[in-house]
Amino acid sequence: MSLGLVSYGGIADAGETSHYKNHGVLFSYDNRLKVKESKEEKTITITLEGYEDLLLMIQVMDIPFLSGEDYAESLVKGMRDGMASSGAEATKVQKTSRGIAQKKRKGYTFDYTLSGVTFRYTAYGYNSSGKKIAVPIQYPVKNEEKVQPLIETVIKSLKYED
Repeated sequence: MSLGLVSYGGIADAGETSHYKNHGVLFSYDNRLKVKESKEEKTITITLEGYEDLLLMIQVMDIPFLSGEDYAESLVKGMRDGMASSGAEATKVQKTSRGIAQKKRKGYTFDYTLSGVTFRYTAYGYNSSGKKIAVPIQYPVKNEEKVQPLIETVIKSLKYED
């Protein structure tokens, strides 16, 4: 498995931007995030994490029977049900939208509190070049101000080219 990572500006310090390009997925990201990829049967998952407990994933799937938005909804509802059954206090799932890959994308979100820490879990989904793209994001609500710029860097620059 190879990562198509390119860093500009010499040695990568915290806060600098690098670029990811692999599997038809392109985006910019803050170097404070670590990038991993995994590939399962018909799904490629790129995971960014490691700064202020932010977890951001980009999933490219070849699932013919489900739209990207429907997949995002199932991710959020499944996560919410799982958190609630594990004893977390979870809010109701709500619809949301956000600019991703230069278009307004629909998604779903909820908050859950576990061991005194409240997390926000959101997933967006859409179709692109015959594939389904899902973007699940999770972070502690107390870190929202710190992680939002890192999220924006990724989702505003995200492109998928089959």
